[in-house]
Amino acid sequence: MKKFLLVFILGALIFSTLTITANVRQYILTPASYNVVADGVIVGDPDYPILNYNGTTYLSLRKAADVLNVSLEWNGELKQAELNTKMKVDSDGEYKILYFKNVKCDILDLVTDHHDKQVIIKDGQTYVIANLFSKYNEKAEDGAYYINLPDREPIMIVAPGRKATEHSYIDAVLTFVKPESLGLKIRLEGETLIVE
Repeated sequence: MKKFLLVFILGALIFSTLTITANVRQYILTPASYNVVADGVIVGDPDYPILNYNGTTYLSLRKAADVLNVSLEWNGELKQAELNTKMKVDSDGEYKILYFKNVKCDILDLVTDHHDKQVIIKDGQTYVIANLFSKYNEKAEDGAYYINLPDREPIMIVAPGRKATEHSYIDAVLTFVKPESLGLKIRLEGETLIVE
């Protein structure tokens, strides 16, 4: 009986070990012998080495998120890594687009349900989507559009003929305005645009 019990225990241990090791896959990655370049800058970091496996380049998700300027967060509830795009460059590379989901503003009644929630950076200037201020828009007889905030001078954002002014930028569809032209400051905190 002792021999049977010993054989049974050894057999159980051997088969359980085989089952566990059969599900383990191992990969051997080697340091990349070439550079990875993003926007003219070599991507490299001793803490996040660039690796190669069978001709495919691997970069840590954290480093990739930093290089691509997207947020990377751990969702503990769902137990998953989440990438959220915060910055993109348009097709002709003229400006960067920062997306936001929420708006916080204690000094104005802003329109926050519009789907184009964007801030752009063009030629070193920051612009915010003009639709946020649509409650304060005024159209002149000549076709010009103004933003007329309380206790401030009206600012022309669209000149007659749908032309940008020194206060605005107009792409193919949307109009953006410089916050400082309106006497405002903006900043992004995560996915929230703070207007002060």
